[in-house]
Amino acid sequence: MMDTSKLCPLQLASLRWLKQSRTLEEIARIEDRTVVDIERCLQDALVLLGADSIEAAKAANDARDEDLDGPVGYVSAAQRKREFAADMGIQAHSLRMAAEGAVAAYAKVLGETWKPFDRPVEQPGHSLGRKAAEAQISAFD
Repeated sequence: MMDTSKLCPLQLASLRWLKQSRTLEEIARIEDRTVVDIERCLQDALVLLGADSIEAAKAANDARDEDLDGPVGYVSAAQRKREFAADMGIQAHSLRMAAEGAVAAYAKVLGETWKPFDRPVEQPGHSLGRKAAEAQISAFD
């Protein structure tokens, strides 16, 4: 694996596009550059990577697959993860605001502050059989 940390963003993007079988003309149009600029960029990338060929340079860029664009009409995996995280953040904030509103409404309607339900603790020494026997005996009282 070659060290791609030396490459500029345009070089990394150009290698990704090449890996997706894009032509130099397509890459130039996508990156808003000339074909000559892309050729020079790729030549510099080959030198920086010490690669013998474009295929070797494309293989060196394997670690960045998560940022690749998805098929036409779909976003990349990284973009989907960012959008999911944003949606979950909005949902969490909305739930908290709803809960705070419910507590405030409870206080306004009933005139006392809301307290969470405390379940009475059962005595751990009593078994189910013993409880049943006590219930049966209490029926005669």
